[in-house]
Amino acid sequence: MWTDPVVDEIHQIRQKMLAEVGSDIHVFMANVRAEQAAGGRVIIESTRLPKLPLVKPVSVVRQ
Repeated sequence: MWTDPVVDEIHQIRQKMLAEVGSDIHVFMANVRAEQAAGGRVIIESTRLPKLPLVKPVSVVRQ
């Protein structure tokens, strides 16, 4: 199976960052939010985005 080297690198970085905080997801996310705030970029919360209408999946009948 083919693996994407970029995705593999992202997974490795995430595992390293989680290991640094003892695999505590709450501490991990607090650190991510602190880094985002320090970066000076505008972070758009998902609650501010317009809600998209729900679309029911269409089942396909093959003959």
